[in-house]
Amino acid sequence: ASHESYNRGVRFLMRRIATAQKNGDSMVPALFVATHNNESIERAMRLVRDLGIDLSGEPVMFGQLLGMQDATSYALAKLSLPIYKYVPYGGLDEVLPYLIRRAQENSAVADAITKESSFVLREIMRRIVGAGGNGGRKDQSTVESTSSV
Repeated sequence: ASHESYNRGVRFLMRRIATAQKNGDSMVPALFVATHNNESIERAMRLVRDLGIDLSGEPVMFGQLLGMQDATSYALAKLSLPIYKYVPYGGLDEVLPYLIRRAQENSAVADAITKESSFVLREIMRRIVGAGGNGGRKDQSTVESTSSV
């Protein structure tokens, strides 16, 4: 229920952004899609495309906690979508409860971490071995994603 409510809010704001851009409004709303939920991210990406939102002024940005859903972040960046990672700051007694709540809110985090770990391991091996004879240089075509982008 909370994911659906979040998605409705994102859809509402994206429609406002698209309308403001189409009307040439000087004040276009901005939306920071901060989620680790792949389905919500995919829906937001489809809305950007379907509504024809111009991202040049970054009216829609994506954000996630550093270390979570990094493969999805790479896929967003590969599509030239604005993606930001944030790092909680503070004492351990303040930060740890926050991180635990974030993990509890998203039941898919454990599965995503396992999946991302395998992607990271493959990328490390590719760079060490220099897959494809490119001497370990980063090859954008080999970046994998947990989302269907």
